[in-house]
Amino acid sequence: MNNGSIAREYVYIIGEVLQQSRYTLPFEHKAVLADALLESSGGVSSLTGNPQQIYVLRGGGDLENFAPITALHLDAKNAANFLLATRLELRPKDVVFVGTQPITNWNRMINQIIPSLGLPNINIPTIN
Repeated sequence: MNNGSIAREYVYIIGEVLQQSRYTLPFEHKAVLADALLESSGGVSSLTGNPQQIYVLRGGGDLENFAPITALHLDAKNAANFLLATRLELRPKDVVFVGTQPITNWNRMINQIIPSLGLPNINIPTIN
């Protein structure tokens, strides 16, 4: 980069986390999944996120020629399994994805259907 800034590497955190974000990988230290989930995104959303559905998606070296994508799965419903998140080293351009609770998908579907029914007095609370 010519503008005087230092090139950094990132991991992207998406899905049902408190805040979707970009986690900056440290220069001198290695980062693990637990670092990225807890420091950058605030962790899995307790209302909508499914701790059984945490994935690290890692692209192959040559995405232009459709190199395979590796999906590493973590089931953190059991807290002891989260220990694995403290050992899974992240690489530049990894994507961390947290899936939804089944009830979250149902709630979102109902909230999309109710307005189309034209029933003005129904108030369905949303889970955010």
